[in-house]
Amino acid sequence: MKSMKAAPLIINWHDQNQPIYSAHFEAAGKGRLAIAGGDTNVRVRRRHGHVSITPDTVTRIYTLY
Repeated sequence: MKSMKAAPLIINWHDQNQPIYSAHFEAAGKGRLAIAGGDTNVRVRRRHGHVSITPDTVTRIYTLY
């Protein structure tokens, strides 16, 4: 029997590597992602591509303070 291994997904998109507490993908399919983190900011990013979320495929659109 094969075992499945899991690893945590760590994304540090907030100041001083604060955790992300909430993430919301836009339902309309424009690739926008809103994230709220421990630094009390909400950042909206645009995802490029269809599969991966890496620093190369995501750009910051704006930040709400």
